[in-house]
Amino acid sequence: MNCTETLPARQKRLSSIDMKEEKAHNIRLIITGGGTGGHIFPGIALAQAMMHSYPGCDILFIGTERRVDKTVLSGQGFATLTIKSQGIKGKSPLAKLIALLQQPAALLEAAGIIRKFKPDLVFVLNSGRLTPDTVKYFREQLGSYLVCFLPDNPFDSSRSKYTAMNLPQFHTILSCEKTWIQNLKNIAPKAEVKDVIV
Repeated sequence: MNCTETLPARQKRLSSIDMKEEKAHNIRLIITGGGTGGHIFPGIALAQAMMHSYPGCDILFIGTERRVDKTVLSGQGFATLTIKSQGIKGKSPLAKLIALLQQPAALLEAAGIIRKFKPDLVFVLNSGRLTPDTVKYFREQLGSYLVCFLPDNPFDSSRSKYTAMNLPQFHTILSCEKTWIQNLKNIAPKAEVKDVIV
């Protein structure tokens, strides 16, 4: 793992990678986001496919200390790191306060993990689970290629306010619903938007 690689050198290396060649096997992938076990399963499927096709790739799951994260990922054989962070929506005032107080430490912890691992590719399950600053850091500071998988309606007003803010920063957006495609293209005109339903 080359943690001293400069951003221009990194961008040049990534743009020259042919996934059919041997050097693609060394790609570093972070899978993060989620929300429920159902959100994590696509990440596991991606990790298994990557390990099958590119056995030398480095895969790291970043999740929280919630039981669902630990239960679903347990025994899968992938490197997993957890940060002390939790949701705020639907919680009691005390739980919200505790969650807010955890955020600064969680952000610093996540930044340290990300900076050390230096991912080439970041696969995000549900873009509303990351803050815009985190997504921006992946893209601008690390030069990572960002892919977002949307299992839920991103236009539902009850979803995280971060969803719409984050989408324009992704290189590729994978949609589970054909009717979302045009709206996603309007929100993120520079992204490659794909329908993944077969």
